[in-house]
Amino acid sequence: VQSCIDALISRMTQSKPKPMFLTEGGNYKKRKLAKDLNKFIDGEFYQTKAYQIGEQVLRDAMVIGDGLVKVIETDDHKVGIERTLCTEVYVDDADGMYGFPQQTHQLKLMDRDMAAEIYPKYKSSIMEAEAASFGSASEQTRDSIVSQIMLAESWHLRSAKKAKDGRHVIAIANDVIFDEEYDEDDFPFVKLPYAPRTLGFWAQGIPEQLMGIQSEINRLLFTIQKTLHLCGAPKWLIED
Repeated sequence: VQSCIDALISRMTQSKPKPMFLTEGGNYKKRKLAKDLNKFIDGEFYQTKAYQIGEQVLRDAMVIGDGLVKVIETDDHKVGIERTLCTEVYVDDADGMYGFPQQTHQLKLMDRDMAAEIYPKYKSSIMEAEAASFGSASEQTRDSIVSQIMLAESWHLRSAKKAKDGRHVIAIANDVIFDEEYDEDDFPFVKLPYAPRTLGFWAQGIPEQLMGIQSEINRLLFTIQKTLHLCGAPKWLIED
């Protein structure tokens, strides 16, 4: 399984694809505009580290089934992208049956002080929120020196173009720290599926596809290992 994934990653990441602006029969002004736009795209790919993050997302897609990129606005009001694990994003099975859900939720751990800095208005609620981890709370208390809380960010798409029921909410265990109307037609995620299923939102990864073959290889390797162990250094006893 790992050799298949490594081989695909090395082959597919050799090329550096990007969108390009081309003109056909345009005047000098149009050609210069296209050239400037191409430079802009180069700059955006560089400052967002698109190719480095893209390789990680491609590996996620092959291993888990789906790779996700979240498009965000940075602190200096620029376009930013961040790798998001699909294990953090939740879609209702019935809602995502045909691949186009109306709502999605993301659970993400964040340092308590960082959250208080981003949402100073709710600092008291953030400081009083229950400590969280993807393991048990007792394990975090015993083994970790950081103080993290769980943020639940949810998006609900509007039901029609003129509808006002779209919503974007961020909540913690004891309070809602962000709430706004959401009028976009898509979620802020770019989804890269490896092998889309016939039904459902999530795709299939390489380990799931090769599970039967990998199990048989493991069984054969165990048999070979056992055979070599039992008869690894045979000795012949010959009369002098």
